[in-house]
Amino acid sequence: MIDYTQTHKYYSAPPNAMEAILAHPYYPSKKSIELGIFNAHRFAFYFWAKWMKEKKDGIVPDLVTFDWHQDLVYPGDLEKEWLAKLDLQNLFEVSFYA
Repeated sequence: MIDYTQTHKYYSAPPNAMEAILAHPYYPSKKSIELGIFNAHRFAFYFWAKWMKEKKDGIVPDLVTFDWHQDLVYPGDLEKEWLAKLDLQNLFEVSFYA
């Protein structure tokens, strides 16, 4: 049986994902932006959940993706049930789900 326990209590990002804090391009001395880079497009869900959890002053994060598909479908009943049960405040659970 596979053990799905979180091994590092401070890090929950998906595998092969990279995060960086960068100076804001227009206000480098006052603000910063967080950048998430990942290969599998499903990991965008993790970063969206993380940034929504951390949003400040009612500002919704921007998510920019370079991806293209012709095989997208709406989630089925089972996927909708899983999403309804997903705790978006638990980033390890979101990372594991993605």
